[in-house]
Amino acid sequence: MSISPTALGSAYSPWLRDLKSEERGLFIIHLLLNCTNHVAAGNIDQANAFLEHISLLASPEGDTMQRIASYFTEALARRLLRSWPGLYRAINPGLYRATILQTNISFRFAPK
Repeated sequence: MSISPTALGSAYSPWLRDLKSEERGLFIIHLLLNCTNHVAAGNIDQANAFLEHISLLASPEGDTMQRIASYFTEALARRLLRSWPGLYRAINPGLYRATILQTNISFRFAPK
C-alpha cells in the first residue's frame, strides 16, 4: 500500500493527534518505507514530502519508534543531500576535511 504525501493532510489533522503509540509507530514505519523507496529511486520531491511528514511524527525525545524514526530521517536526508556534493560539503565541511586528511595520512604512511 502506498501513501501519497498530499493525502496525509496537515500537521494538525485530528486523526494524527489521536493516534496511539503503537498506531503512530506503524504509521511512521510505513512512511519511512515509502520515503526510502523514493530516495532509492531518486524521486527527490516525493522523498522530501515524506521527510516533512515523518518529521512531524518523529522526535529524538519521543518514544522508541519516534527516536528511531528521527535518526532514520536524518540519514535519509543526508543521503538525499549527497546528490548535490557542493551543498553536502558546505553543510558538512568537517566531514569533507576529515576525509581529505585521512587520505593524505594513508598515502604518507602506507605508500603503494
